[in-house]
Amino acid sequence: MFERFKKKAASAAKRLASYEPDPERILLRCDFNSDLCGWTIRGPGWRKEGDDSGKGIALSLDTDIKHSGASSLKITGRFESWQGATLNIADYIKESIKDYEAMVWVKIPDNAPSCKVCLSLETNSKLGGVVFPYYEQFADFDQKNSVLSKYRLPVNGDHGEYDAWETAYPKGHTTDDGWVLLHGKVKINRAEYFKAYVYIETNNQGANNDIYIDDFVLLRGS
Repeated sequence: MFERFKKKAASAAKRLASYEPDPERILLRCDFNSDLCGWTIRGPGWRKEGDDSGKGIALSLDTDIKHSGASSLKITGRFESWQGATLNIADYIKESIKDYEAMVWVKIPDNAPSCKVCLSLETNSKLGGVVFPYYEQFADFDQKNSVLSKYRLPVNGDHGEYDAWETAYPKGHTTDDGWVLLHGKVKINRAEYFKAYVYIETNNQGANNDIYIDDFVLLRGS
């Protein structure tokens, strides 16, 4: 059974590696060859209290490690799993309750602890007249080309309990074996006080890992 699983996973990885997005559906492409393409830090730009090891989260272009082109985006200084890099995509979401698709290549340093890197979405939802944040994962390495069923919401619908979110991470592979393609779809609803951000995060095992990302693409759903 394990051998069958490994063959299935290898086949899925091969399909993803050769996937080319439909040019007519592309809304945004970021190759990080010359700039950050609008990506900003997700999390504090300083270290947590009592940590004197240096500054917090920072983004830079790395010309030594890249998936393609001249450089990749490197994320450093993370100390919690939700921290990383984020991109505001609200201006590209013109239609409500429609499928959108995203893909990005990711890598962690060869000597970093194994972890799952996820491409996630932060938007908003309205429940009982209250607008609150909604989080859903676009994709991790276990995905082929379908919607993830795992997500996280405020516990009991209380949008104020930010430290009490239920969290469910989908099964997936680690990314310490080279560049990995994250690719998935999600429905986005233009709710009241609309916002929409995609962001890079990890599971708890990779809370302190640096992350490289490259060749991000946002598309209209097929």
